Amino acid sequence: MNISNWTDERLMDSLASKNIWIRKRAQQHLVTKGKENTIQLLRKTASISNNYKQLIHTFYTLDGLDAFTTELLDNPNIQKFPKLAAVALKLAVENKISLTDNQFQNLASVDDAMVDYYLGYYLAIHTEDHIDSRWLSLIKKYQDASWFTEPLIAHSFNKEAIFLQPEYASVLPNTQYTLDSLKQIILKDPATFTENKDHLTRGRILFNRHCATCHGPDGNGIENLAPPLLQSEYITGPKETFLAVMLYGLNGPVIVNGKTYDYGISMPGIGGSTEITHENIRDIGNYMRNAFTNTPNQDVDLKTISKLRNLNRALDQTFTEIELHETFKTN
Repeated sequence: MNISNWTDERLMDSLASKNIWIRKRAQQHLVTKGKENTIQLLRKTASISNNYKQLIHTFYTLDGLDAFTTELLDNPNIQKFPKLAAVALKLAVENKISLTDNQFQNLASVDDAMVDYYLGYYLAIHTEDHIDSRWLSLIKKYQDASWFTEPLIAHSFNKEAIFLQPEYASVLPNTQYTLDSLKQIILKDPATFTENKDHLTRGRILFNRHCATCHGPDGNGIENLAPPLLQSEYITGPKETFLAVMLYGLNGPVIVNGKTYDYGISMPGIGGSTEITHENIRDIGNYMRNAFTNTPNQDVDLKTISKLRNLNRALDQTFTEIELHETFKTN
């Protein structure tokens, strides 16, 4: 099927297709065209469509065109479809959009765990060093759920101490332990990196900060965003393939646990980050290969990371699954 000659209107309609391949290709073609009238058509689609899959792809397409703006968060369908609300919130955070009070209240009324997680993520970035009643309300709601509270602390980088204030500490009994672990993490100066015995805790906190937003704190993935890590072939397979994905990223389609995932977006690698050290990558990797499998393994080492980080390949050049198999000769 050749869709390169399709009109914008037909491509727009195809964002609602039952076939994810067609939805993804339509999204890619619309982004590639990048015309002003394309953006106008997308905004019109966003305002009249009641198909949540079409709306999700419309939001991602607008984001790809640098046209995801605050008024999209007023779409009434966001309150009807939690998956759409989660995507809208994620894009709002990535585009540094500040929510109005009304937008925040509407999103909070969705009463969905993943939407609440992204609301917490948003507040972790926007809350200053004082008590925010909205944040406190979310933390009380999920105070016994470490998958929710630990990423919030991790995302509030350089503001973690506010969790020691009485209002927060009273509902987060493990805050001091988490903060003590955070103190062991040195991101910007590899020369001052110090070892401690609890490297898996360090890896968990780094995972929550850099990876959980898309893959979920529990490794189960987030629909329409990222596939699961739990028991996946990449977690249980050769460390070279696993690390290549971490360092360079992965572009779909990808098969995980026998199911094909193709959300139309690429997973970015962390190998090009100047803030993430080899030691950080080792700790994240070993945490993942312990937490998300029934056969724990701590085989991620600095030598392999250094070797793979220096492949004859740009660090922003994501792998496809086929390229991974060809490069590392996996089945």
